[in-house]
Amino acid sequence: MYEFHANGTFDYSPGAVVEMPWRIENDELVLPPGTAGGPVQKKTIVWLGENKVQFIEGGSNEELTRSGDRSDAGNPIIGEWIGTREMSGRKLEMHWFFYPEGKGLFLLPFLSQHGHFTIRNSSLEIEMPNSSPVDFKFQVEGEVLTLVRLEGSVESRFAPY
Repeated sequence: MYEFHANGTFDYSPGAVVEMPWRIENDELVLPPGTAGGPVQKKTIVWLGENKVQFIEGGSNEELTRSGDRSDAGNPIIGEWIGTREMSGRKLEMHWFFYPEGKGLFLLPFLSQHGHFTIRNSSLEIEMPNSSPVDFKFQVEGEVLTLVRLEGSVESRFAPY
């Protein structure tokens, strides 16, 4: 995950990025199986207020807080939700995005690194502390950013969330 800022800095976070369909049945959030061939995931939804929700699955629960304003009066789950998840003794900030028509996105950055970037014509140079700058050719088509590393020709595509 990259987050570019107008002042020439960026944040980079390797982590989990999962697009998925979702639906609500009764008081449960239904998500695809967590493993190939596994059962669908069902999380009981407990509303703790208009901007707080708890997902309960088995013996675990996650409390989430809405980021921003409620955008759909008819479907209160629509929007961005932020919470924490513990992994290997570390608390990580997770983001759930619930979009209309049952599209969802889950982001779990494992760590964040900060750096600087420079744009010259169609070239992007990024630099992080304690490492050499890396040059990319970049292109934006619609909402997709394509980066091609000049050394090795490795191509990566990114979309906004």
